[in-house]
Amino acid sequence: MRETGSPTAIALQQPFQQRVQSLIAENDLIPRGGHVVAGLSGGPDSLCLFHLLNQIKTALGFTISAVHVNHGLRGEASDADQQWVEGFCKRLQVDILSCREDVKALSAERGETPEEAGRALRYRVFAEAAHQVARDRGILPEQVRIAVAHNRNDQVETILMRLMRGTGTDGLAGMSLCRTDRLGFQIIRPLIETGRDTIEDYCTAYGLEPRRDRSNEASAYFRNRIRLELLPMLRARFGGGIETAILRLGENAAADRDYFFEKTTAFLKQHLKAVVVEGDHAEGGARYYALPLPEFAGAHPALRHRLIRSVFEKMGLVQDIGEAHLSASDTLIMAAATGKSINFPRGYRLEVGGRDVFFIAPQHNTSAGAASCTGRAHLSDPAVVSPEGSALCAEGACLPDVAVDTADAADAATPCTGGSVRGRLARHEPTTDQQSYQDFDLDALNAAGTAPVYRVRQPGDRIFLPGLGGRKKIQDLFVDLKIPRFLREEIKMLAIDGEILWIPGLRHSERYAVTPETRRIRRFYIDGHWEDLNP
Repeated sequence: MRETGSPTAIALQQPFQQRVQSLIAENDLIPRGGHVVAGLSGGPDSLCLFHLLNQIKTALGFTISAVHVNHGLRGEASDADQQWVEGFCKRLQVDILSCREDVKALSAERGETPEEAGRALRYRVFAEAAHQVARDRGILPEQVRIAVAHNRNDQVETILMRLMRGTGTDGLAGMSLCRTDRLGFQIIRPLIETGRDTIEDYCTAYGLEPRRDRSNEASAYFRNRIRLELLPMLRARFGGGIETAILRLGENAAADRDYFFEKTTAFLKQHLKAVVVEGDHAEGGARYYALPLPEFAGAHPALRHRLIRSVFEKMGLVQDIGEAHLSASDTLIMAAATGKSINFPRGYRLEVGGRDVFFIAPQHNTSAGAASCTGRAHLSDPAVVSPEGSALCAEGACLPDVAVDTADAADAATPCTGGSVRGRLARHEPTTDQQSYQDFDLDALNAAGTAPVYRVRQPGDRIFLPGLGGRKKIQDLFVDLKIPRFLREEIKMLAIDGEILWIPGLRHSERYAVTPETRRIRRFYIDGHWEDLNP
């Protein structure tokens, strides 16, 4: 690459360049042989980061490409930025992925500010680019890094913004040098310890000509008011050391955050379960998660609140959880208020059910085909719901359309393939009490005049239970068995009209039962197929 800055100015940048290179190497931010996907808006920060990484890529043994997201907020100016960035990368002979999105329309659709919608869009595009790079280059996703250009000044602004919004101590920690996104890619910030003045000096030294976004000077945006109004006032009143004090606060909060992160991770690894409904694919993984109520209620409030945030973040709710949500959840959990729930932002919900606390993602995060999918459930040890009085709890028990796995395996659920009752669905081998099939008298079934079907419950459904000598409402049965309300509409069962023959893993009807006089047997399996047998 041909430099356009003066040799003297470039030489003065070598210590800064070396500091960043050492920071990357000492913290193992970029693996040797790996690839960096760098966000490149064209502004000073991203231009400095991209240029610097391109300078040191040979020394550290990685390759690099750029990603540019055109938010479409400034019309022709946004398009001109995109063209400039693409031309810049072409001159450097570096691959670039560009995309254009109407962020204003996107924010209106999602009920978010343009800032929130733009941020979510950028990170989604970065992750998609990282996936594409791993696939095209034949490398593991673990070898790809996403680099963003947040700097020391951004860190100060972020801490102040969060403080003014009433954040907890974790929020005061600011942005991390490295974090892992929900898709497993590591996002790195090599300039997080670099001031904006140093970045501008670097661009000048190398003759770079950053694009200037005039919206950064608009006081309509919260961050801009922090940068343009609040920080200058703080410096004038309390001296230039105020920013250092704010950063020290962030460092102290980060130490506390890291400690609680270890505690939270250990708790979730031991107790968190994913309830996976075939065909449902929330953006962040499973649609339902569960934590055992006794252990959850026994945790210190500081840990409990972090657990709530962590589980919802895993499900896709990353922001907007406030103190009111956490306090209301505490009240519910400590009272063991079974059947009660708390609404969280964007349609997420926390509900107490029996001896468990369930985290529920909104329906709109799932695929439309979920309701037509026939399936099963299995429980891994420890069970999600306690054996006392709950049909979900037996080791190896089966429930239609629901799978309960450890959190680490939650994302392995296979997509729904449609409404066929013959779908092959993996499960644990059943125990002697929880069979994977149920036998009925075929002649008695034929005499009913209606073929049995698998479906979810309907109003008025009843079942003849052994020992009761009569019918019981399915609704009452689910209440007795402490089946959480949100799962009751998911359970598939074998039915003839309004009569339930079999709820796999739970109960079966005494009607149409096999007797010594039975001549032909029809055996129904939990995966939906059946076969005829002779007694």
